[in-house]
Amino acid sequence: MKLITGLLALLPLAGFSQQNFSIKGLVGKTTRPATAWLSYMKEEGQMVTDSSVLKNGVFSFKGTVKEPVMGRIIMVHEGEDKLTLRNADYLVVLLSSGTITISTKDSLIHSSVKGSQLVLDFAAMEKKKDAEEARLVNLMTEFENTPKALQDKKAYGENYQATFEDIIVKKAAIDFAYIKGHPNSYLSLLSLIWHLTTERLGKVDSAFNSLAAPLKQTDLGLAIAKKIDSRKTILIGGKAPNFISSDTTGTKISLSSFKGKYVLVDFWASWCKPCRAENPNVVKAFDTYKDKNFTVLGVSLDKEDDRDKWIKAINDDHLERWTQVSELTGWRSEVVGLYNLKSIPQNVLIDPGGTIIAKNLRGEELQQKLASLFH
Repeated sequence: MKLITGLLALLPLAGFSQQNFSIKGLVGKTTRPATAWLSYMKEEGQMVTDSSVLKNGVFSFKGTVKEPVMGRIIMVHEGEDKLTLRNADYLVVLLSSGTITISTKDSLIHSSVKGSQLVLDFAAMEKKKDAEEARLVNLMTEFENTPKALQDKKAYGENYQATFEDIIVKKAAIDFAYIKGHPNSYLSLLSLIWHLTTERLGKVDSAFNSLAAPLKQTDLGLAIAKKIDSRKTILIGGKAPNFISSDTTGTKISLSSFKGKYVLVDFWASWCKPCRAENPNVVKAFDTYKDKNFTVLGVSLDKEDDRDKWIKAINDDHLERWTQVSELTGWRSEVVGLYNLKSIPQNVLIDPGGTIIAKNLRGEELQQKLASLFH
């Protein structure tokens, strides 16, 4: 399950003429009527969703975008709801000028892609990540099938988190290797979007500076430079941006109301398996240091439709011990922009004066940091 939510919302790019694309797909085996769904983000945040019913195994799409963008094609084989499909059959493609040809014997996951050099380069990068994607799917599946009692054990959570982070690091290495070897490619700019987090800020800054000057002067290049600069304000030593959100009863809560305490601002969601695996560690930290001027503020990226799941996760994981808030707007939440979130779990540890003193503490690292403060 590739995490492409942020990538679909790419920024406008000057210097590219209008991109007229067409997609032609051929699926060899379709036992029942199937439908292909294409979704992508146009300029100004306009989400486009299109569908094509397969006829004799063939589907097609046409569209226009201002600049190359990522698109996701989901194949619904038996009339299921595409929004609730588990282990969906899908393919991520780069939508740019020309014809993109997709062919497969049975499913999009096993398809081959042909098109412009940009399209081919992107497909090749995705193919290199297949092994890590398979590891990620297996990790998620294993978590779902693991009894809750075992999920709550410290060793299980630490092993899960270590495996998850190893997958992310290895996928990132593929992107940065491409960027290093292709300083003139627009795909190098797109690849940087994946990594605009403060954890890799130095590496992203260095990679961006290595790109050709014309790329850096495009709208997307200028926007990335601006985002890099803005992320420097969310580094350790900077002031934590204030925000206001609603708790489970609808009461408005502000981060500034916790001033005078050490606060771990924990960004999570009920659907986020790595978050859920880390929750027992956060519970342990809270229980150990709650009487030493320390608390946790849970900030969920759940959506309104998932409110009941959010409440259930709070109760199931014993997170009611501390304040839980959410705008219930998912990735459109204000905190996503304020804290430059590209993935979760993430957290920031804030001192009584509102200064960020640590970031993304997990497992034993969280326990050690708190012990150094309170012992």
